[in-house]
Amino acid sequence: MTKQLVFNNREYHVTEDTEKVIFKDNSNRPVKVNFSFSKDTNKNKIAKDGLTIFFTEVFRGDYS
Repeated sequence: MTKQLVFNNREYHVTEDTEKVIFKDNSNRPVKVNFSFSKDTNKNKIAKDGLTIFFTEVFRGDYS
């Protein structure tokens, strides 16, 4: 099943399968921004923890 979504002035076609939700940029802009999200809770936790560490280090300046 395909749905449409407008996010940040871009139109996306949203499709869903058993493992992930896929957002495909259908805008007329020259640079396309496509992305997907996993439905696996373990993968989501790993991604969340990684983003938390990354942004914590960026804001603290610990990225030497």
